Amino acid sequence: MTTYSSALRQLVIGKVDEVRSLTGIADSGIGRAALKNAGFVKQLREGENMTLEKLEQLEIWLDAKLAELAEAAGPDERSRSENLVADG
Repeated sequence: MTTYSSALRQLVIGKVDEVRSLTGIADSGIGRAALKNAGFVKQLREGENMTLEKLEQLEIWLDAKLAELAEAAGPDERSRSENLVADG
């Protein structure tokens, strides 16, 4: 049985991985840009406890980054990235 917290964690990690694959930004760079905390994504991956507020801040940053990348990519890639943001 998957708990809500583990499902949410996996959802956000999936978005982190998508941003990483599209940009090459490391986990520490994402954490630093989103939260001014370079170790946050590592802690997320390791299953450490965190506040929903911090997780939400990260997800907002990730969604904005994915939207920015979709806009820059053009029509074919845009629809793919928009679907990822909408599904997330």
